[in-house]
Amino acid sequence: MSRPLWPPPNPRPYYFPVPNEVFRQEISAGEFAILAFLLSRKERKLDPPTLTTVRKNLCLSRNTLKKYVYRLQRREWTVVQHHRYSFPLVLSVRDTLHLTNTLKPHVGHFFPMPNCIFGFGLSVGELAVYGYLLYREDRKTYECWPSYRTIGAALHMSKNTVRKYVHLLEKKDFITTEPTTVTRQDGTKWNGNLKYRIRPIKEIVAQRNAEELARAERERQLYRAQKIAARTPGFTVQPSIPEGRP
Repeated sequence: MSRPLWPPPNPRPYYFPVPNEVFRQEISAGEFAILAFLLSRKERKLDPPTLTTVRKNLCLSRNTLKKYVYRLQRREWTVVQHHRYSFPLVLSVRDTLHLTNTLKPHVGHFFPMPNCIFGFGLSVGELAVYGYLLYREDRKTYECWPSYRTIGAALHMSKNTVRKYVHLLEKKDFITTEPTTVTRQDGTKWNGNLKYRIRPIKEIVAQRNAEELARAERERQLYRAQKIAARTPGFTVQPSIPEGRP
């Protein structure tokens, strides 16, 4: 019998642990995204990334990256070797040992984030909100109920900014939301917080792979139709593959 592709026999390389403590210290979205990227590289035992690599993976400008790196250095969570832009940015093991060195990330002091999350082109705001929802989710139901105000307080964002990133994550199918109601003691009903459900990353990866295959097939059919039309003036051929999701 063949071994199933998912879940993997050893899920640790597919996820990296993020300490719960990061959301208790008023971290900004940019700081969280950079720290999460470094923790992902550390978990996969990859070489320390250069600042250019971090900037490209997180879609940050050079000056914005420097600003967030400076803040992380003040927290003593990261260190820039030789303090030059082209040199590696690495986690300071001396200062973050109590945050990252553990053999049991499931005991409640950490929450898991998928390593592949940095391959979807999410902004630092989307990554931070997604990470906070993973931090708050129930590991059995994949659901949580934090308010916009609670998320914003943890990530230094306004309610409108949080609402924007939640909408983008839902539009990109990383989460689903459902309105809830709260019944007060006098029997009146009020709108409650949104109920978030974080989709399993395997579903997102499978969906993106299917979309890429469909897009490649459409391009192949279109190229073939154009070649036929070039050889036969006045004759046009429409691709037979239906349009997929944008």
